Amino acid sequence: MFPVSRRTLTAGLIVLVGLSTACTTMRPVTADVTGDSVRREVKPGDTVRVVTKGGLTHSLQVTAVGATSLSGTAVSTWERGTDTVGSQIDVPYSDMAGLDVKRSSGLKTAGLVAAAVLVVVAVASGGGSHQVGYGSR
Repeated sequence: MFPVSRRTLTAGLIVLVGLSTACTTMRPVTADVTGDSVRREVKPGDTVRVVTKGGLTHSLQVTAVGATSLSGTAVSTWERGTDTVGSQIDVPYSDMAGLDVKRSSGLKTAGLVAAAVLVVVAVASGGGSHQVGYGSR
């Protein structure tokens, strides 16, 4: 019985790790020419997706929110991009057609993780009680 429980707990741990990043969403931010709304909403460390007026899409982790532009390092996403991962990108506010910021919901993530923990504990505990003589022949 121990190997089955260990396998179940390992699978549960993998699910928990996957769920810990599950509640993220891309939230649009108004991209104005002056950059005022960008400076209010975006901070270094945020992951953003920027669409330029020329139609290019950049996914980057912000390193600086400057007076005239947003700077960062290109990151890999599920979307196919033209930027080399790790390359430095500087996008002037005046060239932005759209901007989305990746945000996490700590409450939703905590709820999902708690529910997964309860399921793993229920499965690992055997799922109920047994009568005397259960399984003996």
